[in-house]
Amino acid sequence: MDTNFIIIIFTVAVSIYVIYNPEYKSRLLHYPYNVNKNKEYYRLISNGFIHADYIHLFFNMFTLYFFGGMVEDLFTAKFGMWGDTIFILFYISAIAFSCLPSQRKHAENPAYAALGASGAVSSVLLIAIILQPTMTLLIYGVLPVPAWILGIGCLLYTSD
Repeated sequence: MDTNFIIIIFTVAVSIYVIYNPEYKSRLLHYPYNVNKNKEYYRLISNGFIHADYIHLFFNMFTLYFFGGMVEDLFTAKFGMWGDTIFILFYISAIAFSCLPSQRKHAENPAYAALGASGAVSSVLLIAIILQPTMTLLIYGVLPVPAWILGIGCLLYTSD
């Protein structure tokens, strides 16, 4: 079983569990205030394995399924037996790094919280585009767009 699929299964299981057990969700959310005041650094990673609802979970895992497998395969081709480990480290660090802007912005705001794998999944998508810029992606399953154009569009859309 590939590493990407294990990440998906784990994320789906944890997300479903916290959807039905909200008290556990609050323990895993990214609360920048708690990270800042109580040194709860685990929240910079744990939030990437929980989602607000099934739609949020589906779209993140759908994207991760297609692009994560490709990135994992590219890492394995490049780094051999270390490819899976590098993919896991990349994915987990992408969760943490995607939290840093909100951590900085909301460190003193006790009401702010965030969750989801969107930052890490976007990182996987962008690294796939960087590693395979000439591939063609289908937008809404019908509109072919060169990957490098979609990558530039994603970066422009998500930049502040």
